[in-house]
Amino acid sequence: MSDTVTLIVKTITQAPIFLSLVTLVGLLLQHKKPHEILDGVVKTLVGMTMLSTGSGLLTSTLTPVIQKLNEVTGVQGVVPQNFSVYGTMLSEYATAVVMAFLLGFIINLLLVKIVPWKQCKNVYLTVHVALILSSFLCASTSAAFGWEIVSVPTIVTSGILLGCYNTFSPAIARLYTRDVTGDNYTLGHQLQIGTGLAVLLAKAVGNPEEDADKIKLPKGLDVLKDVTVAMAILMPLIFIGMGLAIGEAGIQELAGSNQWIVWLFLQGISFTAGFTILLAGVRMFINQLLPAFKGIADKYAHGSIPALDCAIFYPLSGTGAMLGFISAACGALLAMIITIVFHLPVVVFPSPNVVVFDGMTLGVFGNKYGGWKGAIAAGFVTVFLVHLLVIFLYPLTGVLYGGGLTYSQTDYSLFWMPLMSTLSGIGHLLGLA
Repeated sequence: MSDTVTLIVKTITQAPIFLSLVTLVGLLLQHKKPHEILDGVVKTLVGMTMLSTGSGLLTSTLTPVIQKLNEVTGVQGVVPQNFSVYGTMLSEYATAVVMAFLLGFIINLLLVKIVPWKQCKNVYLTVHVALILSSFLCASTSAAFGWEIVSVPTIVTSGILLGCYNTFSPAIARLYTRDVTGDNYTLGHQLQIGTGLAVLLAKAVGNPEEDADKIKLPKGLDVLKDVTVAMAILMPLIFIGMGLAIGEAGIQELAGSNQWIVWLFLQGISFTAGFTILLAGVRMFINQLLPAFKGIADKYAHGSIPALDCAIFYPLSGTGAMLGFISAACGALLAMIITIVFHLPVVVFPSPNVVVFDGMTLGVFGNKYGGWKGAIAAGFVTVFLVHLLVIFLYPLTGVLYGGGLTYSQTDYSLFWMPLMSTLSGIGHLLGLA
């Protein structure tokens, strides 16, 4: 790719810029006044930037502690961490990754236009997640069939798989999001299928009437119903607990000149601040994006809705999100312990991405369909399974295998792992791999 094209692609695939452009197009199609267009575009840009900033704080506070916890266990293994492996693929195979992404996006738009079923009219707008999936598909497809990564077969096959997934997996998500969003938008991440399974689990073990957000607390503890206050109390305790498991020496390396307990406390507060910023950003940009998207849907594909980042759903149940996060962390730690104790082929360390973003999403929908018990079960069981299945996902990543990092998020383990295993088997039968 030429430097100019690369620059343009890298610019418009930045989530805040991409969604601001979507808002701009939607408002122009509705012939809004210039000041209304400016208001919508700026608030989308700022709101999405707040979401990205908040997400960055969540991972930047938790990741060093998780990595240090992994280090002190004294074993070699794999950490599921999307952005790390995506960065590796993009630095080496940018042409394949971006071309497959663009092809997948075009296929998504074509399918939305021609597929007759309303359920499948979903425009996938979580660009950074689609790019990460494109990198996974390029790596795993080339490994399955013995193709070069930068080749027409790899790019075309990856683009087709990406476009189909980005169209039809949000259709599955609409089955459980429509009751909480009014079917105005749906989930577009790497969580659609995994969250669907978590919803079934939540329904089986819980009761939606036992809503975590409506739990009656003793007088004087009502303040804990404010998710910011509850998280500001809970998260420092969680960080301090992990710090005690790691030991003073290990944490002091991270803390630098700060006292190690104080540093852990402030990491917990920073995590809470990130979550609060994220929620505020969601509220700001979703109020601009949805009306603007209606302009695009009315002109291009009537009845289509946007499939959006998982963080959009956190405000629907702040307490559910918190319970999902905590239970997901417990599930990930249990999976790690099992892989160590039973000497499984790969030791799988807790993934910050899965624990935070997947765990919170699973908790929100677990709570909506199974109350507080559903939130806990959805986070714990699903994330536990996701981490164990990384054992089978990891070898499918071709050139990335053996590097100590692999892809994270629920659908990589629950959907892409069995699919790519099947395609790899076909490739071996045909003598291609």
